[in-house]
Amino acid sequence: MKFFSTIFLLFLLVSCDESYIYIEQFNYTEGQTFSYEYTFSLSQNDSVFDTQKSTYKLEVVSTNASAGNFRNLIEFKVYDIESPEFYTHSWYQQTEDGFFDIAYKNAGVDPGIQPKEKNRKNRIKPSFLLPYFEFNNSHDRNYKTVVDSLIIRDEIRLTVPFPLHLETKEWTEFSNVFLRKSRTTDITTVHNKEALKVTSTFEGIFSTDIEFNSYFTNSGLIKRTIYVKDQPYFGEDSNDIIGRFDTFQEIILKK
Repeated sequence: MKFFSTIFLLFLLVSCDESYIYIEQFNYTEGQTFSYEYTFSLSQNDSVFDTQKSTYKLEVVSTNASAGNFRNLIEFKVYDIESPEFYTHSWYQQTEDGFFDIAYKNAGVDPGIQPKEKNRKNRIKPSFLLPYFEFNNSHDRNYKTVVDSLIIRDEIRLTVPFPLHLETKEWTEFSNVFLRKSRTTDITTVHNKEALKVTSTFEGIFSTDIEFNSYFTNSGLIKRTIYVKDQPYFGEDSNDIIGRFDTFQEIILKK
């Protein structure tokens, strides 16, 4: 009866509004590979003075993986195509209730972010990690290390609930170490495909303004943008703030 009701409801909604999106699950299959273009820009007083671009590969390693005591997980591998030897693995559980972030390995091995200045040691300290698919910019490019340990999250994270649609109620993604809540806010077009826009807010850690938006289709995450205003810029080998800048990050699925 529940299955019939869901299909009937979907039929009515689509009949009334052709642009309505109703995601019951993501359509991942083992062996799939996706390419994402990643852009980072650094600005001050509305003037952009540093832009970096790179391409990341996302591989669906398995749709029946295990991590600790968890079974039937989807395992992903993410890496920069210029340095595939440095990669991140992450494990997610997909159920009728949602898409859950369970575990990861080698978080933060992707290239770090730092402005192109003579003193390369001055750096932006990332305020947060970007998995599903949060490309982990927590290491400087010159200090990459691979920590080959499986980490089961202390708090299982609800990336998105299912079914996901424009009327989905706000949900808490996680509350440790800070609180992140998300809600669907719009239907928009990405590469001529309609996608659900999910806007996230943060509580308990940030003193700067953050605009964090993710875009989903049945294929999963196809775009994410993060704009951070007044992010602190730290001096060489110290925690002294020597300036503040605005940062913009975008990942978008290539056509």
